[in-house]
Amino acid sequence: MSFFQLDWECSYQEYMKMIYHHATNYVPPRVSQERHLITCRELLNEAQRECKGGKYDLSFFHYLRCMEILTKVGIPSTYKDSMVLKKQCMDAIEALMNSALKNHYEKMVKELNSKKEGVDVLSVGDPSVVNVNNEEAEHLKRREVLLKNERGTLDSWRGEIGETRIPYNQIYNTTVDYQYWNRDVAATVASDGVVVPPRSIPCASPNAYCKWTYNSSFQGKWNPRRGMVNLGNTCYLNSVVQTLVSTPLGAYFLGDKYTLDVSTAGRQTCRLVNSFTFIVRELNRRDCAAPVSPSPFKKAMGEVNEAFSGFGQQDANEFLRVLLEGIHDGLNDRRTVKAVPSDADTIEFSDAELAKRHWEQYTQQNNSVVVDNCAFQERSSIMCLVCRRISRSFTCSLGIDVPIPAGTGNICLEDCFRLYCKEEELDLDSAYHCPSCKQKVKVSKQLLLYSLPTLLFVTIKRFRSDGAISMKLNDPVFFQKKIDLKPFLCSTEKNTIYDLVGVVNHSGSTTGGHYTADYYDNHCGWSSASDERVSRADKPDYRLVYILCYVRSA
Repeated sequence: MSFFQLDWECSYQEYMKMIYHHATNYVPPRVSQERHLITCRELLNEAQRECKGGKYDLSFFHYLRCMEILTKVGIPSTYKDSMVLKKQCMDAIEALMNSALKNHYEKMVKELNSKKEGVDVLSVGDPSVVNVNNEEAEHLKRREVLLKNERGTLDSWRGEIGETRIPYNQIYNTTVDYQYWNRDVAATVASDGVVVPPRSIPCASPNAYCKWTYNSSFQGKWNPRRGMVNLGNTCYLNSVVQTLVSTPLGAYFLGDKYTLDVSTAGRQTCRLVNSFTFIVRELNRRDCAAPVSPSPFKKAMGEVNEAFSGFGQQDANEFLRVLLEGIHDGLNDRRTVKAVPSDADTIEFSDAELAKRHWEQYTQQNNSVVVDNCAFQERSSIMCLVCRRISRSFTCSLGIDVPIPAGTGNICLEDCFRLYCKEEELDLDSAYHCPSCKQKVKVSKQLLLYSLPTLLFVTIKRFRSDGAISMKLNDPVFFQKKIDLKPFLCSTEKNTIYDLVGVVNHSGSTTGGHYTADYYDNHCGWSSASDERVSRADKPDYRLVYILCYVRSA
């Protein structure tokens, strides 16, 4: 599977530049020069195999990556076979640029144009796109001049392919400041011996119902992110990805740290992680305006979950969950560890101790950038209304689905959280047997947040089904750029403020509709993306909001 498939026509120069940027966006690890040479030999062999197999784009990528390592590491020409490797790479790169890769590109463009109804096959392959002289003597002369200067960075050769580096959007630090249980427990959760009882949730502030505009405070120049090609009912995929790119999780994949874990994953999840990384980096390029093709990424998602292998309409929330789990599975370095069951008593232990034990049990088998950014704990409590004893359980989640309150009044996101965390009383028919009272009793039940993630996905439950009948709730749900989750916590987390960075919208019904995304970006403030089309965001549509993406304030 190649990441460099074309679903949108671009020039040959842009096509080469795309491959070049992904090959050179690499920071060599700190290892010996001998180890770097071994890696370069492996890359050279892989490039030759790909070329023999007709995969000229991948061959071009591996030759470029080999040259990038040799250049960045600065291995002297006198060191073993470094000079031979450089000559082989430069010969192969120039040959591919002038012939095989160019023919491969023209074939893809021809196939792309043949799919367009009513449009003749266009002539492609302008020889003036890349200024490469085919005369062997001049090629050898230029190569020798470059190789003589070991301190040079092959600027002339590299300039033919990519004039500028990708100006990546570094909105967030790609490392997580802390993990929940890495901090002092006493400073963040209820003190030892404390069990927080169920309680009522206060009503939302009147400010939660205010209308606002996206770019009211952004004064910078609008330099939008690229759109994404709709391959056929893939708007759900495009909208979720555009939102994720605006988060710390998306920023993480701009670096190569993930490769340390993905190498041990299965083939399917490995392809998913690599193809997602490719999409993230393409969307962060500011030197190209053409939309990004998600074909390799969609194919990888279909291998992980068959539901996404076709081109039917899909639920964006379900896609988000499968994607997060797939990335987690691909980077989880503890998936083979056997967890030790917790022996914590659900009644006798404090909230802090019980939550800590459940978290430790969870992280015995789960460790990835997804867990670091998205995982949080919820506490479910059942209190006997006779003896007041409280039984609790703690579960880890990667997102939260909140219901829409019934009624005719205005609804805000805090109202949805309030209903989600509402205390409810269950009568004797609930079949709860109190271990202290030794009988069935009336109980109070409540679900509250216990810990908070760096990145929080909130899905508004607009879709309902009752047997064979499905319906969508189009009630406006007001939301703000900031939200305070303190009212919904049963611990003493200090930082409870979140900033909005992305919104996935859904228009239409349960049988047909369209997804779009509103997202924040440092380069241009808020933008709206509808597949290939990207425009400046204006106002939120509170009737369409489906998934909200919040990042914890620094």
